[in-house]
Amino acid sequence: MQFWKTVYLFMKSNDFNLPLRIVKGHMLSHPEYPNASSMMDLFSLFNVKYTFLKIDKNSLHNIKYPFLGHTIRKNVSDFEIVKTKIQLINNLNEFYESWDGIMITIEKQDHALSTQLKIFEQEENTIKLRNKFFTGGMVVMVLYILSLHFNFYSTTFFLLNVIGLVLCIMLLLSEFDVDSLALEKFCNSKVGQSCLKFNNDYSPKLLMDLGLADFGLVYFACLCLWALILMSVGMTSPILTSILPFCGISIPVVLYSIIAQKFKIKMWCRICLCIDAILLLNTFIGLITFDVKAIENGLVVSMPVLLLSLLISSSWIYIKKILLNGIIEQNKSIELLKRQYNPRYFFNYLSCQKFVDTAPVKGDLLVGSPLAKTKILIVTNPHCQYCSELHEAIEGVLENYPDDIFLTIRFSVENDESSLNYRATQQILQAYILRPSQLKIILSTWFKLMNTDKFKKYFQLTDELQDYTIIKSHSEWCNINRINRTPSLIINGYLIPKEYDLKQLCFFMPILIRNQSNAD
Repeated sequence: MQFWKTVYLFMKSNDFNLPLRIVKGHMLSHPEYPNASSMMDLFSLFNVKYTFLKIDKNSLHNIKYPFLGHTIRKNVSDFEIVKTKIQLINNLNEFYESWDGIMITIEKQDHALSTQLKIFEQEENTIKLRNKFFTGGMVVMVLYILSLHFNFYSTTFFLLNVIGLVLCIMLLLSEFDVDSLALEKFCNSKVGQSCLKFNNDYSPKLLMDLGLADFGLVYFACLCLWALILMSVGMTSPILTSILPFCGISIPVVLYSIIAQKFKIKMWCRICLCIDAILLLNTFIGLITFDVKAIENGLVVSMPVLLLSLLISSSWIYIKKILLNGIIEQNKSIELLKRQYNPRYFFNYLSCQKFVDTAPVKGDLLVGSPLAKTKILIVTNPHCQYCSELHEAIEGVLENYPDDIFLTIRFSVENDESSLNYRATQQILQAYILRPSQLKIILSTWFKLMNTDKFKKYFQLTDELQDYTIIKSHSEWCNINRINRTPSLIINGYLIPKEYDLKQLCFFMPILIRNQSNAD
């Protein structure tokens, strides 16, 4: 299993519900991937508390929580998820022999989500809502068919095809890196073995880029749709007879799937076996209900089914091609990020950018170590939403590297006492002067409230800032250096160019910090 996917499943097992695309994108674009540092930097970005331990291998059975175990097989280093219940450990003896005693643990996510993880809360809720609508639609369709009171075989045939269609959709979701909790629960019960692994890494292709899931999608969708049409108009007798030609197609597909799993891949995929079983059951139902008298009508009905299958298959091939092209473009963007944030490339490119005078001005908001080699200056605005997200990301890096970063914050606001930005900046500066050690709390509180009255009441501030020259000095500095957009990020005197995503840059900050430390 790919390292990024192992980390994703490990985080899921500890209640960190990051979207799969986020884990994949961040780790694959990491310049040091698949080094373990790509995983540690991901943990740091989202404030995941992790621990490296080396323990006596005989203590394995005493561990009561999932962990990542470092293994070496044939001089290849890898990580495997190990769960505590013995029945969930795959090839325990093999793991025990290859495990070097090194383990990584993380603290389970509690109900109070970290600031970074809250960003994805809405996305997770959208996915859950989508799944509820899909499930509800399937239930309504099944109940509708049951309400028609057709014979046992017709109803069973239809329900089997619905189940097969759902299983194929689940399998295809994994191929396109769409998070599927149902698929994980159904398949991923053993360490290092899952349908995700089977479908993405080993799945045999039947034709071009089409595998068992693609065949099943077309097959089950076609039969479900056609059966639904015929049963809705009260025609049940030709349904089962008309599927015999399609049963003939499914049998070699099932045989190929089983042989490939047994002898070529040497791994059983549970969801694939279920699809194979449903295909065989469809064939069985077709044979036992075969009626010679209805064969003429059945053959007539088979023609529209064949045309429908051609329509669905051609449509799916076209749609899948678009989806695969999207994945190719995503992989290209990941490779671009990996090059952009390579420390050597980054610092060479940065040295060609605009140099900004970052000498201290009155009223700078300061945090971190003045002796740090990485000096960051953020130009912000109190009512800039993107600024709030950047502050959250920077604070996460600063929390993990307090001695390696010196952060300065300045405000880009108009020097107009009647403006909302001016009054907000005035209150933030006043709160900082009174509580200089609580800068993180001050900024997070402001960006949460974004209301001067509530903020003033929260920190018990007076109506006015006594030193009016502070905001003026910030405004003049921005004008002199032509800093006219917020947020702006300046690293060691150089302005980060527009093509860099500032929040994305925070993920790679640990790499840049390590690079500078090693250079010196």
